[in-house]
Amino acid sequence: MKEREQSPLRVGEKVEVIGMPPEEVCAREMSVQVSWSGRNLAVPLTQLRAVGPAEKTKEALADWEYWVKQGYQF
Repeated sequence: MKEREQSPLRVGEKVEVIGMPPEEVCAREMSVQVSWSGRNLAVPLTQLRAVGPAEKTKEALADWEYWVKQGYQF
């Protein structure tokens, strides 16, 4: 995970992904909805690292990483 100015998360913090934010939030980059400090907020997927993900989550993350490495953008 890397810190970003627009995100309140710090490197090393653990959060739980609870879903996907509204489509308009993902208009520029892929984000996920997380539970953090008693509230829910959208965080860019590139800021997070999965810890012990399920197989389907691993596959989805690998697909996303491949897509980004190919230079594709929104």
